[in-house]
Amino acid sequence: MRTDRAQSSRRPCRRRGGCARWYTTTVRGSGISRVRCIVAAAFVLVATVGLPGPCWSDEALNTPAAAAEAAQLYRAVPLDQEGRLADALPLYRAQAEASLTKADRLRYAGALMRAGRADEAGVVYDQVSREVGSVEHGGRGAARGAAICASSLLANGFPGLAVPYAKRAHRLETDDPTLTLLLVRALAASGDTPAARTIVRDLPRDPDDWVIGQRIELARWQLLTGDANAARRLLNGTLSESVAQMYRDSILANLPFRAGNWQAAAELLQASQHKVPSGLHATRVDRAWRNTQRELWWVQLRRAVALWKSGDPAPAAREAANAQHSDEEYVRSAATLLLVASDLTAGQRDAACARLRALAGHDRRFEHSAAELAAATSSAGAGLDAAQLAAALAQLDRSADFVARPLCQIVADAVHAHAPAALSSEAASPMTALREW
Repeated sequence: MRTDRAQSSRRPCRRRGGCARWYTTTVRGSGISRVRCIVAAAFVLVATVGLPGPCWSDEALNTPAAAAEAAQLYRAVPLDQEGRLADALPLYRAQAEASLTKADRLRYAGALMRAGRADEAGVVYDQVSREVGSVEHGGRGAARGAAICASSLLANGFPGLAVPYAKRAHRLETDDPTLTLLLVRALAASGDTPAARTIVRDLPRDPDDWVIGQRIELARWQLLTGDANAARRLLNGTLSESVAQMYRDSILANLPFRAGNWQAAAELLQASQHKVPSGLHATRVDRAWRNTQRELWWVQLRRAVALWKSGDPAPAAREAANAQHSDEEYVRSAATLLLVASDLTAGQRDAACARLRALAGHDRRFEHSAAELAAATSSAGAGLDAAQLAAALAQLDRSADFVARPLCQIVADAVHAHAPAALSSEAASPMTALREW
């Protein structure tokens, strides 16, 4: 499979949980002769980013410092991932100012959001949402700007802020199934399941005029909003392409997962993984495959939790290490938390604290959890508040609470079992706290 480090700024792509149109593509690569399969691509989700006019100055664009920052842009992403978001922000900004593409501007806006600078990021999002055309290659309708802003906010874990943009895009093109399902995704992720369920129930149960990607996404949200029977009926049809079958297994695995049938969930998620080319497990893939790779990372995260709950922590940690490469903040953060549990179980307290500090440096919403873990694993600590940790993760995507609960129990149990302070404390059990949450 051909790999490509460059991120496209020209074509928005679908992220997990969005709706897509599907097309076929030919993939070449080591270990793959010629594979014809379905690939999801979307109108609404992006690797994009937008910028505030009032914040820019011509001086900033022309200074040697700005030029140096642009030249060192390749350092921004690794710095960000290492928990050095403050150092990465100037690099993100320099690239956004230099290119003016939606991708770079929205990437900068997402970083501002994670840094707690929502007002500055809001200027960026509002500007991009009003752009009918694009700097890259012309316009695709008035709904496009609002849709990609909603998608960016969802990917960065701010679903409540994504809802108004998703509503605007849907209002502008009410007959577009892609935008309808984007709104469902935003509402569910923000915790407004009743509103999401109402929209899903008003949609056709088996829309023959929808393309296969849209039908599969409808099934995803039918299941997650409470209509599992409708989802099964939609997914049990003939799906001849292996990647479509991968999505089907990924969605249906949520049923045993939510029921706590960990072995069945792990087996179905493993079957899902086996239906895609092995090259998708690499961190860099051809642009046409990035959407399916995001689904793969989501599969790997849930399989990691299911394996751990089944009593297999070593393979669980390997799956989480793969899922940690995701560019969706919920998947990335959740995978990091499972790796924290793995470090604690191995007696590597310093590594666990460093890993969670890096997550907090990447996203300020985890600062309290990082401080609490450091205290809980010290000689004076008294355990980790599993409910508080689950609540922090839930901010990123409430539709995935069924993953957050067992995952945060895993982390809290690891602290309770392996941290010296927790061993001697009389704190309430992590499971009790999670039931209350």
